[in-house]
Amino acid sequence: MANSDLIQSVIKALDILHAVSNTESGIRLNDLAESFGMNKTTVHNLVRTLRARDYLTKDSANRYRIGAAVSELLSNQHRNKNLRRAGEVMRKLYKELPESVVTYSELCGSELFCRLRMSPDQPNLLQRPVSMMFQPYNQATGLCFQAFYDEYHSAVQEKYPFDEFASHKWKNIPQFEQQLDAIRKAGYYLRDEPDLPTLLTVPAGESFVLGVKMTEQSQDKLADITAKVIAAAQQIKGL
Repeated sequence: MANSDLIQSVIKALDILHAVSNTESGIRLNDLAESFGMNKTTVHNLVRTLRARDYLTKDSANRYRIGAAVSELLSNQHRNKNLRRAGEVMRKLYKELPESVVTYSELCGSELFCRLRMSPDQPNLLQRPVSMMFQPYNQATGLCFQAFYDEYHSAVQEKYPFDEFASHKWKNIPQFEQQLDAIRKAGYYLRDEPDLPTLLTVPAGESFVLGVKMTEQSQDKLADITAKVIAAAQQIKGL
């Protein structure tokens, strides 16, 4: 592309981001204008626009620093790559467990969302639920997240008080914490009880959990299935 086809204001904005990223303590508006030989008003308009989109922030000393939006771009790229890898692994796992429901869930703040799902009702489709959430105390995914993600465990205690949201399921907090300790010791959560679907959830990377709901219990195959799900979670993490 010829230089005449480039949008100069975009180039200048990118140059500003690059310059700010190379400073440890931030940089003032006058210094930016001087370093680029640009009009101060022009630089001010550019940084004001970048600040509006959170690509730059300004501290109390009027120094500009890189904003959260820059790291968010990289985070989104990493997350999308993670979801693609998870989808590939889930397809392979589902072929081995065609009667099961396989889920891949993400922690977003204090809530748990199912991002990917495969199930017998749509066996050839990697589903992408829009608003499917898991409860923190009553569901296998929530228990796994509470056991392995301290930040989420603390957020749950603040947003969902135990007495109000969990006392019907757990007798008291010590009993609940004992269950979380058992999950941490095992490295995964497994519910294998008579007359109930078998549930298995495994941490699968930063802020993600892989889950399997088995509609037909089989004690003879459970150990083998558990090993396969753990191996799948390791694959998703890239290990």
